[in-house]
Amino acid sequence: MTPDIEKRLTAADDSNRFEIELAFRLYVEIGAEEIIGKTHDGFRRNYPITGGTFIGPDGMRGRVIGSGADISLERHDGVTELDAVYRIETDDGVVIVIDNKGIWRKAEAQDHSADGHYLRTVPRFKAPQGKYEWLNKSVFVGMVDDFSDNALIVSMYRLFGA
Repeated sequence: MTPDIEKRLTAADDSNRFEIELAFRLYVEIGAEEIIGKTHDGFRRNYPITGGTFIGPDGMRGRVIGSGADISLERHDGVTELDAVYRIETDDGVVIVIDNKGIWRKAEAQDHSADGHYLRTVPRFKAPQGKYEWLNKSVFVGMVDDFSDNALIVSMYRLFGA
C-alpha cells in the first residue's frame, strides 16, 4: 500500500458530508402474522401488507396498496432480516413499487433508541418516468418509527452528499 492510499484510508471521520431529506412517511397496515417456519437459514414469517397511507413534505401523498408482503427471516444470531415488497399509489394515480430490505434487532447503546429496537431499511423504488422518477435516482434509508401488531410507521429519507 502506498503512503498516499494509507493516508486516505486513515483520514478523519468525514461522515458529516452526508445529508438526508425526508421523502415521505408511510402508515403501513399489516395483517396477521403467517408462520412459514424453520428453514436452513433461520425462522421465516410473513406479514401481509394490507393497506395504509403516506404523506411527504412536498405534498406527495396517497395510499399503500394492499397485497404486499414482508417476509422476514429471524437468523440464528437473533437479528431479523426484513424483506418487504409492496406498492403505493399517489393521489394523482401513479403506482410506485417499493422493495424495502432491512434489519430489526435489539438496540445497542450507539443506536439511540427510545424503544429498545433498531429497525432500519434501505428502500429501492421503481417509479415510472415522469413526476416521481427522482425516486429511481437516489439512495434512501428508512427508519421504522413506531409499530404495533397491525401497523407501523416508516420514515424514508433521501441521502445526499459529496
